[in-house]
Parts: sequence; structure tokens; C-alpha cells
Amino acid sequence: MACQQLGEVEQAHSELEQGRKMIEDQFARGLKKGNGPEGWWADWHFARILLREAEALIEPPPKNSNGGGGGN
Repeated sequence: MACQQLGEVEQAHSELEQGRKMIEDQFARGLKKGNGPEGWWADWHFARILLREAEALIEPPPKNSNGGGGGN
């Protein structure tokens, strides 16, 4: 998110993809209690929340293109 704010768009997308892969892989393996070096289960849930925030900032949904802006 910091890269995006600094205008480093390509770096932001790259880091977002790396983070997304790490988080998706961890959840696919199943969460366990965890430990310091690997992360605790709650850390992975927090990471997923931050991932959603980063996706909204870096990859916002496309604007509505169906012309439903309410104009006449």
C-alpha cells in the first residue's frame, strides 16, 4: 500500500501478488496454532484483512460502465 501511495504502481502490484500468494498458500494448507517464525494463526487472519485493504487500494473495481449514473 505504501508503494501505491508513493506512485510506485508496478512495485505495488508485484508486492500485492507476492503477498496474495503467501496468504492463499497458507490458508490452503490449513491454519494451525503456529509459532513465531511461521506466524500464529491470528497473524494469518490479520494478513488476509490487510490483503483485502491492499486489493481495494491497488486494484479498485472498475467503474460502473452500464450508464447507470442517473443522468437523463
